[in-house]
Amino acid sequence: MRTLLLCSVIAMMACDTPTEDLNSSEQGELRVHTVHNVQSDLVGFQLDFQPVRCSANQAVDPNQESFALNINLVDGVFPEAIRYLDDDVDPQTRAMTTRMAIDLTGGCYDLLAVPVSNFNDQMTDFETSKDCASVELGAVNVQPARAVQAVLRTRCDNN
Repeated sequence: MRTLLLCSVIAMMACDTPTEDLNSSEQGELRVHTVHNVQSDLVGFQLDFQPVRCSANQAVDPNQESFALNINLVDGVFPEAIRYLDDDVDPQTRAMTTRMAIDLTGGCYDLLAVPVSNFNDQMTDFETSKDCASVELGAVNVQPARAVQAVLRTRCDNN
């Protein structure tokens, strides 16, 4: 039986400097870094965002919305909401890191990255990766007018 491991964040930190070009003062920027092995069946991710409480005594902001975005890394297809920043491959580990950013209403979000092996032509449906496991990150705190980084490393059978 094949065991897939879920790995959590290897780094997450709030940046000290304000962000520029945000749509409103209530928005913050989430910089998502995905890391995966290039020798797997993975072609992209579905990123799911679910608003959650930042603390037990704090309500979810009614302006926060749940949503999912499909990202095809192989063909370079990014939804309009995502700003592609860059990517690179470590020649020794064959790990590809893709950096992207999205503006979100301030508050906390659970983030789920589902590895995808194939998208349909419209990017509306997909097959999940058989090689790589989903990775979750709970309560990422997006702060208004600030940038927060989240690194999601998916674990693949062959790395």
